[in-house]
Parts: sequence; C-alpha cells; structure tokens
Amino acid sequence: MNRSDSRARLALTIVLVLIAVVFIQKTAKPYHMGRQARAEAQELAGQVEELKRQNEISEQRLEALQSERGIEIEARKHHYIRPTEVPVQVAYDDGRSPDEQTEPSSIGEFDPDLP
Repeated sequence: MNRSDSRARLALTIVLVLIAVVFIQKTAKPYHMGRQARAEAQELAGQVEELKRQNEISEQRLEALQSERGIEIEARKHHYIRPTEVPVQVAYDDGRSPDEQTEPSSIGEFDPDLP
C-alpha cells in the first residue's frame, strides 16, 4: 500500500464519519423534539390542573357569597357590624393595635349560629 492509497482511505473514512454524524443528528432531532414536546405538555397539564383547582375555589366562594351566611362572613372579615351591635376596641398589653393582631380568618370562620 502506498502513501496516496492510505490518504485516500483516510479521507474516505473522514467523509463517511461526517456523513454518519449528520445522519444521526438528523434522525435524532425528531426524538428530541418529541421528548421536549411531551415535557411541555406535561407542564401545561399541571398548569391546567392548578387553574381548575383555583377555579373550583372561586366558584365555591362565589356560591358562598350568594347566601346570607356567606355575605355576613365576608362582611365580618372587613369589620362590618350589624346596626344593633356595639363595636368594641380591645387594647393589647404589647402595644400593638387590634389590626396588627392575628387575623380573624386564621382563628376560624365566624359562625352566626353560635350563642
């Protein structure tokens, strides 16, 4: 084997390797894109589920606000009182105002049926 034959074989090998690399890249691209599309679809499905959950909460709140009890609970959260009730201001030993204390909603919902 002479030197020109070995150079020709080397050149042919390099060309074949380059063709193989290009072919592999071209055939692998759809698989990569499919995997990426599935991941995006899964993320979007999670967002849809979260939005459905939030929508359900909003619908429940809307339904509650359409009842007398729900309206009263919401009014109490905003410190409304009935005309027959007397407002009471509570002083705290630590110097905080009543608005800086624990929110009523974190203690529990107002129950008008309780004595």
